[in-house]
Amino acid sequence: PPRLPPRQPTPARRADAAVDADANPESQRRAPEPRPQADPKCNAFPHTELWGDAVRWGTDHRTANASACCAACRAHPQCTVWVHCSEAEACGEGRGECWLKSQEDPWEDLPVLQGRSSKWTSGITAPPRAPGASGPGPGAGPPEVGLLT
Repeated sequence: PPRLPPRQPTPARRADAAVDADANPESQRRAPEPRPQADPKCNAFPHTELWGDAVRWGTDHRTANASACCAACRAHPQCTVWVHCSEAEACGEGRGECWLKSQEDPWEDLPVLQGRSSKWTSGITAPPRAPGASGPGPGAGPPEVGLLT
């Protein structure tokens, strides 16, 4: 029978892995244990540092993992964006920093910032804009611009 290529992780599985990015090298040698599903309201994006006004500074706020950072954001009345320093090697002494931020439309910058960070995992607690709402919305890509001559 033909050999099938290895199954690629779905975006949701990659986000779950990033949200629980506190795995140590020892656990990587053993068979992986089932991990709890990330809260879907976390909207986690690995390797992404989202912008926003800090409502709680990460230098004095650390969490064990990105899931806990998301929970802290969801509990804060002004927080719409969370950013967690998840990658042990890249974060160094900053590992575990959990920045809580506020941004009016956090989905707007996502296409520009997603996947561009080596150490941060970010998430958005605000729901995506409804179809037909003004603005580009998540995943819309760059706007089309024409020049008038």
